Amino acid sequence: MALSRRGLGGALASTAWAACGRHELSLVRPVAHDAGDSAGGADVTVRAAWDRPRQRVSPFCGGLTLVHGSDPDVVAHPLYRANLEAMRPGVVRIFSGAMLGDARAPGGGWVLDPAGPGYRWDRDKVARALGGLGSLRSELVITIPGWPDALAPAGAALPAGSEAAFAAFCADLVRAVNVEQGRKVRWFELFHGRESLFSGRGGDFARLVRAAAVAMKAVDPTIAVGAAGFAHPYQDIIDEVITGAGDALDFLSFHAYATGDPALPLDQVFDRAADVAERVRVLATRASAFATRNLGVMLSQWGLDWNQDPRVADARGATFDALTLI
Repeated sequence: MALSRRGLGGALASTAWAACGRHELSLVRPVAHDAGDSAGGADVTVRAAWDRPRQRVSPFCGGLTLVHGSDPDVVAHPLYRANLEAMRPGVVRIFSGAMLGDARAPGGGWVLDPAGPGYRWDRDKVARALGGLGSLRSELVITIPGWPDALAPAGAALPAGSEAAFAAFCADLVRAVNVEQGRKVRWFELFHGRESLFSGRGGDFARLVRAAAVAMKAVDPTIAVGAAGFAHPYQDIIDEVITGAGDALDFLSFHAYATGDPALPLDQVFDRAADVAERVRVLATRASAFATRNLGVMLSQWGLDWNQDPRVADARGATFDALTLI
C-alpha cells in the first residue's frame, strides 16, 4: 500500500510486495519503441540498491492485503507468519470475500448462521485470526466487504430500510475487536466494490455508509471509518457518498489495476503505472470538491493485474509496483 496523508485519514495504497534477501535486486524492464523503429524493443536493467536509501518515508507507504487473513489456520502457520514478519508491512489490511461466510466451515468465514435470523460474528474465530497477527508491528485495516446473506442474498443490494440492521452488525464487530478484545484497531473500511449494486440508488448507499459509520463510532469513537472500496474513482456515486455520509466518513477507498488481461504486453502494462497515481489524484480532487472537511484517500487494492497473472508474483510485478510508487 502507498500512502499520503490528508486530514484525518491516510492514503493507503498497494497490496503487492516483493521480498529480497540480498541488498541489490536487478529488474529488467522492456522499453517500447515507436512502431517505425526497426530496432524493436530493448531491455533496460534497473538495479535497486536497498543499502543506499535516498529518502526515508513513513511505514504507511507500504502494506499488504491478506486475503486469507481472516482464516486462523492460515495465520497460525509458521511459514506464513515468518514471511509476514520478514516483509515488515507498515499496514496490514484484512480483507476476504469469505469473511461473511459460515464461521463453522473451514476457511475465513467469521459469521455464525449467516443466512439465518441469528446471524452474528464468531468472536472466538475473530480473536484467533487477529491474535495470530499479534507479533506484527503493523497498523491493521479491517474491511467489512458487505452484508450477511440474512440481510440480502449474494449479488443483491440491501433493500431500503435495512440500514439499522447492517449498522448494528458492523458496530458489533468493532465491539468484539476493540472493546472486548482490546485490539485498538483504528481503521475500518466499509465494502468492496458493492457500489455497482446501487445503480440509481446512490442516496440509499450513502445512507447505509453513514448509518454504519455512526454506529461503529458510537462503540469506539477513536476509530476511522472509510468507504467504499470503489472499483474506480470515475463514478458519480462517489459524490453522493461523500455528501450523504457527511462528517461520519473519514476516508475514501478505491482500487486500481493496470489490466485484467494476462496477455497484455508488458511494455503496455508498465506504461499504465502512471494511471494508478493519476486515479489517486482524481479521487482526492473529488473529495476536495464535495466534502465539508479533508478526507483521506486509501488506495486499498492495486497492482499489475486483477486476474490470475503469474507476472504479479515475480520481478515484473515488483517493477510495476516500483514504477507506480515513483
